Amino acid sequence: GDHLEKMVFTVTDIGPEDVIVGLDWLHDHNPEIDWDKVLLDFEPEEDPVEVEWDEADLIEAWEQGVTLPGAPQLFVAAGHMYSQLFAEEEIKKKVVKTAEELVPEQYHEFLKVFSKEASERLPKR
Repeated sequence: GDHLEKMVFTVTDIGPEDVIVGLDWLHDHNPEIDWDKVLLDFEPEEDPVEVEWDEADLIEAWEQGVTLPGAPQLFVAAGHMYSQLFAEEEIKKKVVKTAEELVPEQYHEFLKVFSKEASERLPKR
């Protein structure tokens, strides 16, 4: 078909998904959706829409932490979000405490109940 649309993308990590299309976009374009084939058709006789972008520009924007103003609710996965990277760094800094440190002293006789191994199996009958 002749459908052409220019969009500004915000680069983010959306897990295993390639693209997330917002409800506003779906409402405005009202495509025919084939859930079995996971395809969007704007008209039954048209070919499915293919989204193309310059990958180098997206990677550069992501590396610089650029969020482009006026971006529609359409996102492309390309690595990690900076907030995720910061959270991972904070987790690495945290000190892991032992069960003895976490469990109040009066319950230390029951420490095995709080062990990782005990939490991974059902109690004996």
